[in-house]
Amino acid sequence: MQRRIFWSIFLTALAAVFIVGLFTARASYKSIDARAAEELRAEARSAAATLPLLRNAEEYLSALPDSRRVTLISADGQVLYDNHAPSGAMENHRARPEVQEALRDGRGESYRYSNTLTEKTHYCAVRLDDGRILRVAVTRGTIAGLARRLMLPLSLAAALTALLALFLSRALARGITAPISRLNLAEPLENDAYDELTPLLLRLENQNETLRSQLDELENQRRELAAITENMREGLLHIDKEGTVLAINRSAARIFAVDPAQYVGQNILLVSRSAELHSVVQAAQAGRSGEALLEVNGRVYRLLSTPVTVAGEQKQAGMVVLLLDVTARQQAERQRREFTANVSHELRTPLTSIAGYSEIMASGLAKPEDLRGFAEKIHGEASRLIALVNDIMELSKLDEKAALPPRENVDLFELCEKILSRLAPSAEARNVLIELTGCHACVWGIRPLLDEMAFNLIENAVKYNREGGSVLVDVAEGNENVALTVQDTGIGIPPEHQDRVFERFYRVDKSHSKETGGTGLGLAIVKHAAAVHGASVELTSTPGSGSRFTVIFDKEFHGFA
Repeated sequence: MQRRIFWSIFLTALAAVFIVGLFTARASYKSIDARAAEELRAEARSAAATLPLLRNAEEYLSALPDSRRVTLISADGQVLYDNHAPSGAMENHRARPEVQEALRDGRGESYRYSNTLTEKTHYCAVRLDDGRILRVAVTRGTIAGLARRLMLPLSLAAALTALLALFLSRALARGITAPISRLNLAEPLENDAYDELTPLLLRLENQNETLRSQLDELENQRRELAAITENMREGLLHIDKEGTVLAINRSAARIFAVDPAQYVGQNILLVSRSAELHSVVQAAQAGRSGEALLEVNGRVYRLLSTPVTVAGEQKQAGMVVLLLDVTARQQAERQRREFTANVSHELRTPLTSIAGYSEIMASGLAKPEDLRGFAEKIHGEASRLIALVNDIMELSKLDEKAALPPRENVDLFELCEKILSRLAPSAEARNVLIELTGCHACVWGIRPLLDEMAFNLIENAVKYNREGGSVLVDVAEGNENVALTVQDTGIGIPPEHQDRVFERFYRVDKSHSKETGGTGLGLAIVKHAAAVHGASVELTSTPGSGSRFTVIFDKEFHGFA
């Protein structure tokens, strides 16, 4: 802006000086020329009036200044005298305009120009009383000639004028733009500038208000989005179309075990070189949605990539990759498949036995003395089948957590006493000693579930004990919890199986389980019943030395009275 103002002022000043100088020179030249012409006429009239009174005219005429050319011409045009040239060598002047005009009117004038010399000659002729013509002439330079003679001074004057205009233009341009350059655009109304800028400053203030409002709204939206993405359980990656990470939330950083501050602006391959992540990124770069399963540190994540396009344009701006933790779903799916397979197997075994024995009996192939044994086999397998179905139904109720019986205060010590009475025959048959210790401690729970949980733990302690072994059942109450402990001296559980014994149908020793008649669902029921009551189950076991199961009920859990 300052440059444009400078050149505008500079060129305007030069043009103004040039035009003013031109018109001034022309006016001055015309004024001088008019005055010189009037002086020439006066001289011609004075000489014409004086000449008749003199006895020797030529002597008078020769005394006139050499700057004037004086010519005396007879009435027929012959030159009688000329102070610049011999009169005999001069041609007849009767045809000259000023001579003809003087013969006719008594006085005449004319101008003749020399383009070569850039001069003009002014002739003034006066008719004397005796018919002769007195002509006085003066030669002066034209404007063009004057300009040519004054070229150097004029050039110097023009250069000085240009320098002066340059200096003044620069000073004026700076002076004009300085208040504008000092404008505080953040607070337009606080500026002390030209009055002409007031409408502009008002518009700037309105625009600043609008921008501030929009920026505040965008900042709020950014903070809300950041809060949402940073607190998402799912991992989120924002990647540009070239594969550079633009944003990575806390969950994604935790999944890939990286520092977000170090990897933002880096290629996605530096975050993870997994083929699954690379495949979904490539799909999004091609404008398609991508999906894959990624396993990291023992957990399974579902990767979903979606291309992001600019609003209103068919131009891809990048992509978003979402990481969903589907470990529980995958485990549940695996457990469902295993459960289905195990249920099918567990149901098929007793049904096959029942079908086989009943077919032998129906066909009449069985001996009368064998019928009782076959019937006992069928009854045993049917009982096992009923127990299995009951356990499956019990687990289904626990899974659904629906239609559960109401809660009440349950004394765990009394509950265990009754269970020990029910299991006393089985314990005596295996020569296993059962002992109950501890104190009366109540929990606010569902009596049938607590009974099923304690019964399964104590029954397993009896079933999987050694001949002549013992089972210790203890109920203890502390300041923060109530604990039920069942400890046996049985076969124990190897460490590699301890994490899976609570899974449905999982057995450490399948052959021994068949001998004991277990369904493989007892500990699964224990785990689910404990979860319903907000309790935890701890297992400590040494192969050959026995196992100890402890169910810990937290008093602060909302289910307690």
